[in-house]
Amino acid sequence: MLRYSGRTPAASGQILVLIILGLVAVCVLSLFLGRYPSAGFVSPFAFTEDTLARNIIVNLRMPRILVSLLLGMSLGAAGQVFQMLFANPLVEPGFLGVSQGAAFGAGLAVLYLGNAAWVVQAMAAVCAFCGLLFTYVLAHRIRFGGWILRLILAGISVSALFTAGVGVLKYVADPLHELPELTFWLLGGLWNVTWLHFYSILPVVIPSLAILCSLRWRLNILTLSDEVVHSLGVSPGRERAVLLGAAFFLLLMSMRKRIRI
Repeated sequence: MLRYSGRTPAASGQILVLIILGLVAVCVLSLFLGRYPSAGFVSPFAFTEDTLARNIIVNLRMPRILVSLLLGMSLGAAGQVFQMLFANPLVEPGFLGVSQGAAFGAGLAVLYLGNAAWVVQAMAAVCAFCGLLFTYVLAHRIRFGGWILRLILAGISVSALFTAGVGVLKYVADPLHELPELTFWLLGGLWNVTWLHFYSILPVVIPSLAILCSLRWRLNILTLSDEVVHSLGVSPGRERAVLLGAAFFLLLMSMRKRIRI
């Protein structure tokens, strides 16, 4: 349900500016807050003569901060798309079995395919797409309820299935080697992020975010019933597919933070 917030466009713009300024301030503070060359906040001028400190800022802290921003935007945008399309504020990005499918694929790669980084990511992407495909097919097979209800039920079922599969993989994994690797991948982290990771996800995240931003006004329309959407000259099936596809690629890129070198 859409609600009128009571804010004028000017007030909303001011709030957005404050949020952006706060985000920039936090990022700048994170660059100069650490344990080297001294614990706590260090003046930027202290790094002009310290080569190691400059390398820490440029090659360690900066890519981690930028990648965390991209991942945060990706998860936030994908979650907003799912919540608007399914008219449910409780829907989260892994709602369609994407995250659970990726976890199952990564577990298979860790246990049985050699645990190479590219193999883990490839299997995670393949199984994530399979989770989305299974949800879509199962929703078409269900004979009762509207499309959103069927998709919700299908997503819950597929997510539970892949979650059970991950549980089985944890049970049979070697507790000394394979289980820690699988657990670390599932938890994720930014400890090993470099500029290479930033440049690898940037070509996918930016176009996907651009698509969602350009179609952001369509989200309000697509929350209505299909009959109303058709009367407004909008093709709900096609535009929902585009929005879900962009959100799907954003979720895949958010899983890149789990690469372990």
